[in-house]
Amino acid sequence: MRSLLLLVLVGAAQGWFLDPRDSEACVIKPEAPKTRFIDATVVPQAILSPNYNNSDPDAEYPDNTLCRWQVRVNGTDTWKVSVFNLDIENATDCRFDSLEIFSGTTNDPANSLLRVCGTYPFGSGVDINGEDIFIQFESNDNGIVGNGFALRAGKEITNDACDGAAQDFISTADTKSFVFMSRDFPANYLNNELCAWNFIGLPGENIRLGFTDFELEDCCSCDHLQLYATQYIQTKTGQGAGTEIFTLPSSLTRWPREE
Repeated sequence: MRSLLLLVLVGAAQGWFLDPRDSEACVIKPEAPKTRFIDATVVPQAILSPNYNNSDPDAEYPDNTLCRWQVRVNGTDTWKVSVFNLDIENATDCRFDSLEIFSGTTNDPANSLLRVCGTYPFGSGVDINGEDIFIQFESNDNGIVGNGFALRAGKEITNDACDGAAQDFISTADTKSFVFMSRDFPANYLNNELCAWNFIGLPGENIRLGFTDFELEDCCSCDHLQLYATQYIQTKTGQGAGTEIFTLPSSLTRWPREE
């Protein structure tokens, strides 16, 4: 398979403003639950389990954990929650560890849309028609854990960035974290394809790029991903995920727009 999934985080120079793996959503039971609000009205958002790292088989979510996210979208749009990786303890009725998605703003069992554990078809998920959703992940204390999960929530990505000329512009004034992927991810991308994205940062911010899934042809003169600021930054090819992090001052990444 040849594809990539890229997580983008934006933060101030003193430290990251937002990280999908932070403690805003997760507690160790019986600590009082927390719920983290995520705005996916403008661009898709990433939701990751604690310690998620798809490239490290030893990176596992902790025992006895409860995580909650409330995701808001534009009520007029049709959008989707997609599962890009799922490795959670498997059991009948998912009675031990589970990932569950609800319609609305609470974990009301009557509004459950999807409850999963074990593994799940790559790229599958739930179609949502103009509603907010509530996502809950829970693990018990029996010592059996897994790699966790990676979700994408938001409108389906268009192909505007991959017509060989146009660039999709994503501004950090609109969102502080987002996720994008190669066309048709997790299926193979097309031959002879050129895609371009432009991230517009605010003064004093950094833009952090992290790959959660990355597989390209291992030939830099063939298939590659290049990062540019006012000058060339780095080329990445081959395979990898999770460990490659690029941090770029946004003063270098505002091109071609002028202040």
